[in-house]
Amino acid sequence: MSRNKAPVYSLGAHGSIGKTLTFRESHGQTIVEKTPRLLDPETPAQLAHRAIFQGCVSAWHALPAAEKAAYERLGRPGHMTGYAYFMGGCIHAAVISVTLDVSAGANGAVTDPGEGSFTFTPNQVVDLLAEPDSGYRFVAWTGDIGTIANPAAAATTILMSGNFTIQATFEIAPVIRFEYYITGDTDGLPCYAQYYVAQTFTPLLAHDITYVRVKMGRMAATSGTVTVQIKETVGGKPFGPVLATGSVLTQIFPVHPSYAFKRVDLVAPVSLDDGKMYALVISNTQSSPGATWRADMSPEGYTRGTSVFSSNYGVSWTIYAYDQMFEEWGIEA
Repeated sequence: MSRNKAPVYSLGAHGSIGKTLTFRESHGQTIVEKTPRLLDPETPAQLAHRAIFQGCVSAWHALPAAEKAAYERLGRPGHMTGYAYFMGGCIHAAVISVTLDVSAGANGAVTDPGEGSFTFTPNQVVDLLAEPDSGYRFVAWTGDIGTIANPAAAATTILMSGNFTIQATFEIAPVIRFEYYITGDTDGLPCYAQYYVAQTFTPLLAHDITYVRVKMGRMAATSGTVTVQIKETVGGKPFGPVLATGSVLTQIFPVHPSYAFKRVDLVAPVSLDDGKMYALVISNTQSSPGATWRADMSPEGYTRGTSVFSSNYGVSWTIYAYDQMFEEWGIEA
């Protein structure tokens, strides 16, 4: 509705037409202004500045009368009210820097920018990086996450459009089965003394291997220790240093002709890359008769690796066209 106080075309017109035009006097002349309209009054930056302004207003109202009077005196030389003087200083102090308070929940840490309180320039983009402890995984960022690019990603960014408090959270990572071959059990390879048996495998997913399960049996008189090693490969054969190892007593396996899968925990997990071939090597300290690692002797079995056999303590290896019964378990990277 029009609220102009004189004819629109008169020299003395003033007031507003709806919410579009405003007539007013400036320096002895009547001018017409178009009322500005923000395209998006809810941007993160605008909301942050609105919060700063509201915080400063609240701070002014919380001041005792004596402090307000002091601001009145400070503002008088500049023809400012005490409120205007206080608000100018308060908003300026808030806008020239913003604070990010960062913490990590149990079983992990924030390595970028770190943990604690950090100061940045307004609207600066800051990198975030959370790293879980071994056996755990990152869950999400919590707290003031409105300007975090991806709250569900351990490595992400935050737009510092205000003062924020955030926390990285973690949970126990589930141990799942990755590579395995458990069908077609038709025979086995001897595993004792100088006779080492290996199964090569190629992970489809990068992960930290934590334990293996192998299907074996033993002769009645067999004792000793079954040792598992994880190694890299060259030319489809075990090669290089031991990446991870674990062992169990041979007696945990049933006596021939019975066979069973048994778990062998690795002393420490090791990271395996996707698309890279590794070898699961088994040896047995017992001399003959020893243990037997069951296998599928058919040519079509596990397609990302094969059985490998050594008769000289792993010095040299022969590739066989069949596969050992195995499972390897771990935590997804």
